[in-house]
Amino acid sequence: FEGELPVLDLPADHTRPPVRSFAGDKVSFTLDQEAASGLHTLARENGSTLYMVLLAAYTAVLSRLSGQEEIIVGSPIAGRPHKDLEPILG
Repeated sequence: FEGELPVLDLPADHTRPPVRSFAGDKVSFTLDQEAASGLHTLARENGSTLYMVLLAAYTAVLSRLSGQEEIIVGSPIAGRPHKDLEPILG
């Protein structure tokens, strides 16, 4: 990365509270078999993993919501037991 890093600017649906909170929530959903199969096929056809396909979709959603073309999304790589696996995503 060179220069100033882009900061994600998402639209807010309410004002921020005066004191920062790290409280969060989760959204659970289930994919039907056809959608799940399609995602696995997409990953296989592109020589990637399901994780990489979902990460790309997540980044695309952030881009669409923010209107930004450059977005940085981090992904932890801890737990890689072999040195040769460290640079591989997914």
